[in-house]
Amino acid sequence: MKIKGFGGIFLRSNDVDSLKKWYKETLGISMDDWNGTIIKPDADNETILKGVRP
Repeated sequence: MKIKGFGGIFLRSNDVDSLKKWYKETLGISMDDWNGTIIKPDADNETILKGVRP
């Protein structure tokens, strides 16, 4: 397997629950129990969004 990219988007917030709510209401993106989600537009492309506490 060849690595095609590395990284993700990690957002820091003191209120992860509000961040998850904003993502759902504003962008239509649901965050999973691990406070993140994987957006996979096709088989070779994915982006990880993760909310973390500072």
